Amino acid sequence: MRRWLWGFSFILMCFLFSGCGQDPGRNFTWREKSDGTVCIDSYIGDEVQVDVPESIGGKAVTEIGSGAFRNKPLRTITIPPTVELIQSYAFFNLEACTEITVGNKMALQTDDIFQQCPGLERVNTEGDGTIVWFLGNSLIEEGNLNVYFEDICREKGDPVVCYTNTADGYTLEDHLSDFSEKVPETARLTADVLMIQPIDQMDEERVDQLRRLCRDGVKIYLIGTNYSTQEIYQMIQDTWKTPLDGFTWGGEVCDRLISQNKADFYDLYWKDGIHPTFLNGFISGACIYRSLYRKPVSGIDYTKMRYSLESFIPAATAEEKKEKIRQYLEEAENYVASRK
Repeated sequence: MRRWLWGFSFILMCFLFSGCGQDPGRNFTWREKSDGTVCIDSYIGDEVQVDVPESIGGKAVTEIGSGAFRNKPLRTITIPPTVELIQSYAFFNLEACTEITVGNKMALQTDDIFQQCPGLERVNTEGDGTIVWFLGNSLIEEGNLNVYFEDICREKGDPVVCYTNTADGYTLEDHLSDFSEKVPETARLTADVLMIQPIDQMDEERVDQLRRLCRDGVKIYLIGTNYSTQEIYQMIQDTWKTPLDGFTWGGEVCDRLISQNKADFYDLYWKDGIHPTFLNGFISGACIYRSLYRKPVSGIDYTKMRYSLESFIPAATAEEKKEKIRQYLEEAENYVASRK
């Protein structure tokens, strides 16, 4: 009898102290990926507070699949820093959910992750990196500003996720209304920085409303263009009770390059004289990087950009083009630095 009791006690201790029966994957369906890590496909438990495990079966959890938590009566969710990617609609239609914590903000690669979460009050994003929203039209659509900025960040080793909202229409009110009313909650609750252009028709009340919709501490920058000038920015800083957080000098730098005959007008603008070229978008992206991160932009390799600049660099040979880009970046570097 004593031998039996001793054996039972030993088994019980193993159960309690070695984690037997505490399968971290018991509330999930999951699959092993080709790299040996785990993707969670769905939540099948009945708890209202869920902590996703860092590993299942000794394999790191690195991905949350599309729709993994959709339609569940969850109140809070915590995603560990091991997760590198959260797929679209992962948290779709969580009516009761009020708070989600994401341990690695760079996992938020799309803007449709949190759709139809009306009670969501906070998305706590942790880890390195910056989530940037670009709100505007021509410089984003025609100049691919957001793409160049993202490429520059990656080339420089600064993790970033960029979202865009160009809406249906051309006025800033169109963009901001769309951002405030239609874009999923991930936009407002995860954004670290909003980059806005143009802002000549913007008023302080609208910006304050925008701040209230976003997470605490969001930074709002004005993107400098031929419509959003330094003069407008200075007027805002001088007269608004809560000024903007910064200004990016891409438009000023492009104007200087033209005035100094370092670039032709049509190198930087399409033939209509209004819409920017890719080269304008690249220079503006470099100025945003310099203004936001306060790090040098010299040495950027333009051949690594996703949208080719070849036809917009006024030079005949590869070496001449490289030298032109060096001059443009040097101008951006010096001018932005001088404005601080």
